[in-house]
Amino acid sequence: MGREITEEQLAGFKKGETTMDQVVAKLGSPTSSSVSSATGQRTASYMFAHAQARPASFIPFIGPLVGGTDSRSTWVVFIFGMDGKLLNYYASQSQLGMGTGAAAGQYQQQTPGQPQEAPAKQ
Repeated sequence: MGREITEEQLAGFKKGETTMDQVVAKLGSPTSSSVSSATGQRTASYMFAHAQARPASFIPFIGPLVGGTDSRSTWVVFIFGMDGKLLNYYASQSQLGMGTGAAAGQYQQQTPGQPQEAPAKQ
């Protein structure tokens, strides 16, 4: 869901120079935007979320013991002043693992080309 924004993309935006129109031209329409009646500042937010069931979830009889879901998300907020220029931006990211049994609470999304680590025993 949404549009994932990378650190490399963020590096191209300059405080005091970049406008909201330039951000939208490069990243597309924001997931949400707002304006403050008190300060006149505008914000543009880009949210991204990806969830995927673990393959083990689909193994009969074993799936309920070791299956689960992994998700990752990012959220980037751009703040523009009354002059329309970028004041600041904030970026956050998270990775969550929702598993059952031995895999509970661990993020297990495997990066392509890397071996999968065995879950740690608790």
